[in-house]
Amino acid sequence: PVSAGLAGQVLATGAAAVETAYFTSPEALAPLRQRGVRSVLAVPVRSGGGLRGVLHLEWKQPVAAFSAETVRSAE
Repeated sequence: PVSAGLAGQVLATGAAAVETAYFTSPEALAPLRQRGVRSVLAVPVRSGGGLRGVLHLEWKQPVAAFSAETVRSAE
């Protein structure tokens, strides 16, 4: 469902979500775990003053941390 996982969290809050240990996160979705996703950055996509969707970036290698600059660039 669209309300699940980090994308659902971003849709609900309108704020970016970062998970650097996705594999063990309670927000992790089984299909992503099965693909070996280790880190996720999910950011809101806005247009015309409204939230239109979520950009969901996945890494198969662990990412120790996402800088504020990386999050801003993705937004």
